[in-house]
Amino acid sequence: MDALITAGGIPAPADPLYPYTHGEAKSLLPLAGKPVVQWVLDAVSACDDIDNILIVGLQPDNTLGTSNKTHYLANQGDLITNIRMGLLELSRISPQEPYALLISGDTPGITAAMLDWMIAQVKTQPHEFYYPVVERRRMEARYPGSRRTFLRFKDIEVCGGDVMALNKTLANKTMPRIQQLVSARKQPLRQAAMIGFDILLLLALRQLTLAGAVRRICPRLGVDGIAIPAPYAEMAMDIDKPYQLELLEQDFMSHSTREDHQ
Repeated sequence: MDALITAGGIPAPADPLYPYTHGEAKSLLPLAGKPVVQWVLDAVSACDDIDNILIVGLQPDNTLGTSNKTHYLANQGDLITNIRMGLLELSRISPQEPYALLISGDTPGITAAMLDWMIAQVKTQPHEFYYPVVERRRMEARYPGSRRTFLRFKDIEVCGGDVMALNKTLANKTMPRIQQLVSARKQPLRQAAMIGFDILLLLALRQLTLAGAVRRICPRLGVDGIAIPAPYAEMAMDIDKPYQLELLEQDFMSHSTREDHQ
């Protein structure tokens, strides 16, 4: 399998992380002696089932180390376009491999074992899109004070993960549709028309289970997808705010080695 790492997010001056990044990508923030994205690359490099790595949003950088074939793609302007163009580039690099792991470059807590778990989901159940979610109680037990955003379903309350698996064909099949959905983020009626007013109402009333929501939403987006409760809170712990960076710094520094952290 290949790995697509999105690492080009640059906080704007009004962003709370800007005083820490000063116009640079947040994936390059220092954390426990390394850039944040290097912790991600270490996990990917230790995963035997990953061949090619494509880093989107950073310039080729000899200070970042991996043991895999590593490729770079310039920032394409926004996250969805970065993902789409990254999948297309990986299709060109390794056309024989149908899937790619999509990994956010600011999730430094992930490990090779977590990536192995994600790859195993792809091998055991055929879908085009695999989206891990982490239950609230698991997230808050592992990272008290992380203040993630949770969505409550009839059967479970979860936050979204930052390590997914996608069939590369989604670059042209589904990503344009998702781009339209994201572009309409300030137009709730337009978004509702795309997803379905009935689904939004059922979600608001908490009448849908997680699996039920997936069964209704995925066909409307044109994707065969699945949401999987993940056993690892680290897969949903990215860095959006200074307190999350500080929380992870404390978590990493409380362990003397990376092996202890894993």
